[in-house]
Amino acid sequence: MRRIAHILPAAAIVLTAVACSSIDCPLNSRVMLACKFGDEADKLPDSLTVSTTKTDGEDSVLVNRVYKADSVALPMSYKAGADTYYLDFTLADKSHVIDTLTVEKTNLPHFESVDCNPMMFHDITDVRHTAHHISSVTINANHVTYDADKAHIIIYLKDSGE
Repeated sequence: MRRIAHILPAAAIVLTAVACSSIDCPLNSRVMLACKFGDEADKLPDSLTVSTTKTDGEDSVLVNRVYKADSVALPMSYKAGADTYYLDFTLADKSHVIDTLTVEKTNLPHFESVDCNPMMFHDITDVRHTAHHISSVTINANHVTYDADKAHIIIYLKDSGE
């Protein structure tokens, strides 16, 4: 009986340690489209509001009146084959210019672990835009994951005189 009394606590500790599982979910699991404005030293000279239309038809503001930014991070949809963003620039003279940015993509389901939230990575296939204030857009890194260290697209703006 004394032997069992000594072995039982040790067995309980070993079983508890073996029963625990480690959850290897990434801490930053938000999949965001990283948009950079212009070249390395460029910052957005105007105020910018970015919105989109959700699947239920309602508008949603994603970025509200960011000023002097060099980049923005935008969420991407899980199901749609393309995401459309409306970039509302407030210029120095307080006028508004709205450009539409459409990002076509392939959705790629991503599995980490049963303990982690479901994720969807994306491969950017094409980017279209209107040319009111945007001069051009280039794809810099087409694979969108939760690692947003590198800009996925670079947006070049027109000078105020153009």
